[in-house]
Amino acid sequence: MTMAEALDTINATDQLPFAMAAEGFTRIPEARLQVYEFFAGDPVHRYKEQIRVLQDASHDSNPILDLSPQVVGELHNSRRRLAKILGIVEQNVEATPLEESAMYELSARRAAENYYVLQAYRVTDMPAEHPRRIQHAERLHAMGVELFGEPDKTVFDSLISMERQKATNLLTHGDPAVRQLAQEYVDLLPDVTSPNTPYLPEQATVDHYHNLILEVYGGMLEAAIEPDKENYKPAQMVQAFNKALDYIGASGWCAELRPGANIVNVNHEDKKVYVGADRIPASAMRMKKLLLHEVGIHVMRRILGEQTANPLLGGVGLSGNEATEEGLGVVVEQMLDSKALVKGEQHYMNIGLSLGLDGHPRDFREVFEIEWRRKVLEKVEGNSNLDIQVVMKAYRIAYSNVVRVRRGTPADVSGIAFTKDLAYYNGNGAIWKFLEQKLLTKDEFKKILTGKHNFLRADHRDLVDTAA
Repeated sequence: MTMAEALDTINATDQLPFAMAAEGFTRIPEARLQVYEFFAGDPVHRYKEQIRVLQDASHDSNPILDLSPQVVGELHNSRRRLAKILGIVEQNVEATPLEESAMYELSARRAAENYYVLQAYRVTDMPAEHPRRIQHAERLHAMGVELFGEPDKTVFDSLISMERQKATNLLTHGDPAVRQLAQEYVDLLPDVTSPNTPYLPEQATVDHYHNLILEVYGGMLEAAIEPDKENYKPAQMVQAFNKALDYIGASGWCAELRPGANIVNVNHEDKKVYVGADRIPASAMRMKKLLLHEVGIHVMRRILGEQTANPLLGGVGLSGNEATEEGLGVVVEQMLDSKALVKGEQHYMNIGLSLGLDGHPRDFREVFEIEWRRKVLEKVEGNSNLDIQVVMKAYRIAYSNVVRVRRGTPADVSGIAFTKDLAYYNGNGAIWKFLEQKLLTKDEFKKILTGKHNFLRADHRDLVDTAA
């Protein structure tokens, strides 16, 4: 039995008390689970907690980070559905060794993600005084590290060292308030120095890929972007996304406004590009970058993967694709700008600070007190002075940044983090290194867009090569 022929068998063998997905075997890569979706929480609760923490005069409170109210039963169903599909495939499907290896690695990861979310629910439900709460929180973190990795101390030290240098340069700023804030920031940062600097490609490499992505995505951008339009409000962003989705042939996909939100994100379960109704308008250039990142990478890789003969390249992808998925989204934005930058460093530092790579584990509040100062000082240019608007905006952004690395964890516990967002920094550097080793042609670049795979791995590249 071939992989494709397994579909009929799976759909005809409905022994579980819930309906099988119509796609059957092709749902293995998806398994109806994206970990971070369960960590979004109730938006009203999150907003109230943000206001409470930011207005706390004592400056020592931590938020209560709730989890989304999906029933835990959905996680159990997901695991049972996956086990059933894999059982049928194991007994009947004639898979190549490469396909079999990828399939079992993927199934193991999906099962681990299930247990990870269940553990997060367990810790969240525990009262603060529970004698084993810390132990369970540490187990949750260990599971997360196994899934998403952990930061490297050498990289952490180099990023912190650069931050200390930038803050030190502001100690002679003309505004006393800036000087005081810079000193506070230096005092809060770990006292480390490092000669290492992040990797960046040669400008000739960046220029090559700037021209390449205009070849690959030029038609999509032309279809979605209106000539002479300078700014896009949320509703106009939705229109642009829908034009881009139509252009790439993303059947069943659409863009929608999401009330009460201020971000743009792709949801593979719903097949939607959600645009926060409260998002600030985007410039024409920013809109192009969003189209490249969200549609050109996140959606198109899935669409092209599902057009191959290998179902494993469909859905939300092969195990380990997170290492390149977000990084590639950021890199194509830089290609459009013809300027390579270090990206994701704030997530890397906040994770390292939470874990205490300097020997001092921190809770949410301690990391937040460092992060908001970083965001304020980041906005200080030349001899400009601080104002309350800059500080309040920095508070809100810093709060969101720290929430990202503490999702699914008890915010008052030091030394743990949700490490998924290491992929932004790690992916950005690793992808540029890969792209610089051999300048890709248009056809070669399209291969890395075929399915959500980690193209830094030879076995994943081989799967793509054999799936055409």
